[in-house]
Amino acid sequence: MTNTSVSPSPANGVDPLAGTSQNRGQIRDHDWTNIVAQIQAGQDTGIEELYRILNRGLRYYLCRQLGQQDLEDRLHEIVLTVISAIRKGRLREPERIMGFVRIVAQRRVAGEIEKLVRNRKRENDLSPALSVVDQRLDPEQLAMMRQKVDLMKSVLSQMPERQREILVRFYRDEQRPEQIWQEMSLTETQFRLIKSRAKATFGIRGQRALQRHARSETMKQAACCA
Repeated sequence: MTNTSVSPSPANGVDPLAGTSQNRGQIRDHDWTNIVAQIQAGQDTGIEELYRILNRGLRYYLCRQLGQQDLEDRLHEIVLTVISAIRKGRLREPERIMGFVRIVAQRRVAGEIEKLVRNRKRENDLSPALSVVDQRLDPEQLAMMRQKVDLMKSVLSQMPERQREILVRFYRDEQRPEQIWQEMSLTETQFRLIKSRAKATFGIRGQRALQRHARSETMKQAACCA
């Protein structure tokens, strides 16, 4: 883990926590020792206070660097990373938390930009080939698609109950966030952090399930050809 005592210069001249001069003054005035202690003790008040403090500056920074797409998820993932580090005792000096948040935010942005560049290059490499591919799915492709859907349903069924409920209500049932957090007796911050964690967990587990399925199919094909 990165040394939290380091407070690097803002990437591209943009401070992810700056906002206005008034905002900077308010950030310095917070009782970080108490907030960190609350988070380490598992108290939601500390998490919500940290989110409230970081929300404006991080939102502005991420929007400026990466645009509006997936803004909420990126913001919450940064906050979750910071919370996880605090809970694991990796932040030894609470007053240096802003330096740590800057590092996390800047690395997140750098990683996203690198991924966008890779994806764009891959799309450019594939575009000539894709232009001549028949878009209609044959029966075998349809069967494979159904298998993937079944795998994802299986992954979802094994998620923690609260995470699963939020994913189903938000993505499948398209319920409004306000309705979900009110009916589940959550605060807005709790809802957004749980949704972000659930989405990340589902993505990781889904990828692993697909990889296991692909290996299984490869072994079956190899056995048939033996």
